[in-house]
Amino acid sequence: MDLYERAVEHARAGRNRAARRDLDAAARRTTDRDLLARAKITGAFLQANTDVPAAIRTLDELLAEPGLSFETLVLIHAQRGGILIETDGERALVNLNFAAEHLSHDPLRLMAVLFNRGSVWLLRDDPRRASTDFDRAAELATTHGLEWHAANARFNQGMASMAAGDLVHALRLMEDSRPLIERQSPVLAASAELLRAELLLSAGLPDEGTEVLRTCVTSFARHRMRTDQAEAEYLLARTLADTDPREAVRLARRAAARFRRLGGKNYADRADALALATSLNSRRKDTASVRGAEELLDRLESDDLTSARDQLRLALELHHVRAGRPWPRTPDLPDSAPLVSRLAEAEVRVEIAKLTGNTDEALDRARASVELLRAWQGTTDSPELRSSLAMHGYRIIEHAASVAMSGGDVSDVFEWSERSRGFVVGNVEVGGTESDEVEPAELEALRGVLAGSAGHDTPEVVQLRDRVRRRQWARERISRVGIDIVDIEHTQRALEERDATLVAYLSDPTEVSAVVIGGSGAHVVPIGSRSAIRAALAGLQADLDMTSAELRPGLSDAVRRSLRARLSALSKRIWSPLESYVGTRRVAVSAPAALAAVPWNLLAPLQDRSISVVTSATHWMHHAGAMDPIRKVGFIAGPNVPRADTEIEHAAKQWPGATVLEGPEATTANVRTLARETDLLHVAAHGRHTPGNPMFSGLELLDGPWFGHDVAELTMVPSVVVLSACELGRSTARWGEETIGMARAWLHSGVRCVIAAPCTVNDAATSDYLAAVHSGLASGLAPSDALLAAGPDERAPFLAFGAGF
Repeated sequence: MDLYERAVEHARAGRNRAARRDLDAAARRTTDRDLLARAKITGAFLQANTDVPAAIRTLDELLAEPGLSFETLVLIHAQRGGILIETDGERALVNLNFAAEHLSHDPLRLMAVLFNRGSVWLLRDDPRRASTDFDRAAELATTHGLEWHAANARFNQGMASMAAGDLVHALRLMEDSRPLIERQSPVLAASAELLRAELLLSAGLPDEGTEVLRTCVTSFARHRMRTDQAEAEYLLARTLADTDPREAVRLARRAAARFRRLGGKNYADRADALALATSLNSRRKDTASVRGAEELLDRLESDDLTSARDQLRLALELHHVRAGRPWPRTPDLPDSAPLVSRLAEAEVRVEIAKLTGNTDEALDRARASVELLRAWQGTTDSPELRSSLAMHGYRIIEHAASVAMSGGDVSDVFEWSERSRGFVVGNVEVGGTESDEVEPAELEALRGVLAGSAGHDTPEVVQLRDRVRRRQWARERISRVGIDIVDIEHTQRALEERDATLVAYLSDPTEVSAVVIGGSGAHVVPIGSRSAIRAALAGLQADLDMTSAELRPGLSDAVRRSLRARLSALSKRIWSPLESYVGTRRVAVSAPAALAAVPWNLLAPLQDRSISVVTSATHWMHHAGAMDPIRKVGFIAGPNVPRADTEIEHAAKQWPGATVLEGPEATTANVRTLARETDLLHVAAHGRHTPGNPMFSGLELLDGPWFGHDVAELTMVPSVVVLSACELGRSTARWGEETIGMARAWLHSGVRCVIAAPCTVNDAATSDYLAAVHSGLASGLAPSDALLAAGPDERAPFLAFGAGF
């Protein structure tokens, strides 16, 4: 019996070769019919990796064998149910329910049955029942000291939490469980990675999910885990469906063929449904896909295939509507369906309503879906995760923006300019119980490696970055994303109180419009095509960066002429159409991702205006109340920055009693302390925006970079932050209109206004310019007004992000 039990443990841990060896040894050493049958039961489990029908035949033959004990028959049902998960969930439940009913005396085998039954519920989109079974399995394992079994159940419970929309709890469960699972065997590690890839897809991180899935396909193929290999191919196809539909169709068909060879008919049909839906959604005129989809729908009646059936029906309906043909309406998904499925359905519904001229339905459905998405984003405090989750709604917003802009109603255009932004930055300050007084170990380790002159992309650095990100994704400190957006009336009243005008841009995939709200009322102004604006922006960043450099006179003059020509062309595109509606000196600009790189205060018509680049009108109004007096001010000068010491010394003269830290005191720990204790924090250091990992944009300090992730750890922040560094006003667009970067990280953490530059800056010009800005701030000017009073400088184009007035 010891050999047999050891074989079972090897099999559960994915150590298949060791399991077969011990099973063969156990069979040779016994004549006990029940023990021999049990060895065959475990053998069938191993056989199912390559041949499910043969494994089921083995178990059915054992059920027909006379003389076996009732306990052994129960184990046959338990194993049969576990194997049938891959082919027939209905029959799997029959076997697993029978086994669960008769295994109350054997808690360890009951644990395995509950784990398998939870997997069936997950496949049937029933996360509540799945979570209940996984929780019971974990409790049984913990009670009997089976740590990795408990970890495996908790890991899968994380998948149930994800399906229910509780992403933070899912991440925490999976992150806590993963190390113990990975230590058991390469096969079990790959299985955990497969589930993690699915979570990455739901979290809006398809590029990372794709990388994990390609590794899983290779690993499963190497270990001859054909069922898991097919599942990884299926998930990879689902991931690539939007970006590479041809490859997605190829992978889905390959997965379907593999499932079919393994006897997994339902899984094969699911993969075929994905291939057909992808072909239909790619807008190809493919009559074979239409015919194939219509034929396949008749076969997708099993409860195991609910999601595949709904997906294919929606794809077929959308395909016919795009072609101008009537098609029966697909029934709506229930509210109990997974959030990702409901948002995917909403995307199709909104597009269909738009195409059929049902504008009210399009906007109503889009509105409800975006509120659902914002509530989901509000369950995490991670700016990165909030921005990635926008993947599930950006096309809905694009359709709604198109409908609103086509209709021209000022209220609709303003509403969707608000709904299209502000997902990353919450409208309510961060709250939580975690302290920021102690530096997280992962960030400290990352800084230590980078300080040792390691490259930014070494395997060790990549691994540490991943640990930092996963830790912040999984923490339970929450900053609610405000769902109630402001209306035009309240916005206009707030603007009048501050003698200001709001210019809120809105774009769909092809066109840009703007809403101008001020003393003359609210107006919709068509701006032009996105392609024309992209052309006007081309080369601007390079000219801005070159202008800051110390160049010889002839080259410097040429660069400045080029920059001014680009700014003039850009101004004509994005400002001239609406300029006549702007009658105030103060202007709040709410810009989409397409305009994130614009140095607004360098545009000629705006050089005599006080500009505040706001996340949204809603966010601006939340923070634009009377600003508390600035009493405590802190300055810190990073290493190897010419004139940094001079800069902060000149600026600090405006603030008697200010804390000034330089030289050996320019550390990340002191930045964290100053952020907690000051009303205004000024950091002069080398800066770096990292487009691929924007939350790892950073300020270079004595002991390493201060990252956007460091900012996200803060629980107390200043009212105003000045980033005297290159590039840290830049941001990276993730999905649709969402952008993320260092300035956004500070705003997310509750800072009222960030003064930063969207490009490289000249050290000498910055020193003089920011000293003048501090003079204005110390005299009581709002940040945007202080920037204006200092006068625009092409070599130091600082902007006020957030509530600049």
